[in-house]
Amino acid sequence: MFGILVSIPLIRRLIPSYALPKQVISDVMDLQMNQSDSNRRRPPSIDSLLRKTDSYPIPRLLRKRLIQDLLRVWQQEHSLPDTDFIEAAIGSHLESIEKSHLQPVINATGVVLHTNMGRAPFHMDLCVHVNQSMIGYNSLELDLHTGKRGKRGALVEKALAVLTGSESATVVNNCASALILILSTCKLKDRREVLVSRSELVQIGGGFRIPEILESAGLQLKEIGTTNRTHINDYKKSITDETALILKVHQSNFYMDGFVESASIKDLAELAKSQQIPFAVDLGSGALIHTASHFGIEEEPTPESIVQKGADMVCFSGDKLMAGPQAGIIAGKETWIERLKSNPFFRALRPDKMALSALGFTVQKHLESKNDPESPKLPDLPAYELLSQSRQNLKDRADAILKASKCRSVHLNIIETDSEVGGGTMPRTRMASIAIEVNIQSIKPDTIARSFRECHPPVIGYVQKGSFRLNLRTIFSDQDETISACIQQIEEKLVHRSSKEA
Repeated sequence: MFGILVSIPLIRRLIPSYALPKQVISDVMDLQMNQSDSNRRRPPSIDSLLRKTDSYPIPRLLRKRLIQDLLRVWQQEHSLPDTDFIEAAIGSHLESIEKSHLQPVINATGVVLHTNMGRAPFHMDLCVHVNQSMIGYNSLELDLHTGKRGKRGALVEKALAVLTGSESATVVNNCASALILILSTCKLKDRREVLVSRSELVQIGGGFRIPEILESAGLQLKEIGTTNRTHINDYKKSITDETALILKVHQSNFYMDGFVESASIKDLAELAKSQQIPFAVDLGSGALIHTASHFGIEEEPTPESIVQKGADMVCFSGDKLMAGPQAGIIAGKETWIERLKSNPFFRALRPDKMALSALGFTVQKHLESKNDPESPKLPDLPAYELLSQSRQNLKDRADAILKASKCRSVHLNIIETDSEVGGGTMPRTRMASIAIEVNIQSIKPDTIARSFRECHPPVIGYVQKGSFRLNLRTIFSDQDETISACIQQIEEKLVHRSSKEA
């Protein structure tokens, strides 16, 4: 029995790409508890297992590999279960794999730029635009005027330069790549030191840390100032003949308060210019609009403001406050942008045709919103729609959802709560929001959460203060009917099942 139970962590180690969800583990352990050593025998043939799993919409070759992986784990442990157990475990595993493909979900977490759900949501028109430009061949690197080879993303780069008020701009596949490209380009044979304030040695998503990124680029970190206070004189005293770059990293995923101080962008730009050292700013979030005036929240620095203060280069993400696809955008002085594009490493970081198409659509929306310079509008992008909603509007929608749900056994309550921008952006900003609290007598909140994830499309909420919640901030208004239908389905599924079991 013990040998079989430890197979779960072994399965996870051997096949990490197909991590088993908690429910599958629970199902497997339930089966393990019910088997006895006397029932164990030789494993069924692969062919027979493939025939019995033909109903799963997983290609035969992949199914075969998944089955082989599971059988190998048991065989290596010398604890082979009986055939019934093997078939049930494989079935549970294939069900989890079937659900792991990329698919639409309803975000009911209240986190607008949710990294686990793709950050900035896409506009339906964007999807149509990308689809139309991807059918068959396209003009990715073709100059239709001359008929010769053109430059990839040339129009998007020009538009980004206009939006950021910079001399030039370029695009790579994400902001981390943009920073690595900047570091790689600034590195010289006798200049390998990068000056960074101790307060900016941040860790970004996925465990990547600024010191490690510098090391990977073959550069040496020179820490400046202290954790809470860094003055311009700290930079001045630290510049040597080996200084390759002054780097400022925006504290986009955390904040410091109290007895704090940091050197200004303008002062650092002037210092770098006087010493003929490049100065770059990793802005991260990349808001191309004024967040305070549009959403009533704190003001996030814009790439345009960084460029105006004299930075040689600024890099930011496309899928955060720019509200577009994953991309790393670098804007700044033309001489430095050209150096970046001349770096042999640049080719390895270029965005593909789909990303460029989606980014082009997003940039177009931003430009169109500025057609009237005297009265710029909010770009027509889904993330901005979500950020703009008032609490009263959310309350009205919640009332309508409750009315449409018509539940007797599911207890629904409307509560005031808050929501977040997310995506490692504006960590102290909280926006007033509304949530629907879902409770069912004798049913655990985690069970309710799992049932919502099993809806079509899956609904991703959260458990807080002992209840399951659906935050309306991140649910689009045209999804309200789906939420009502899911609530009705869950009442049918959980309440009736609970009654039968009782």
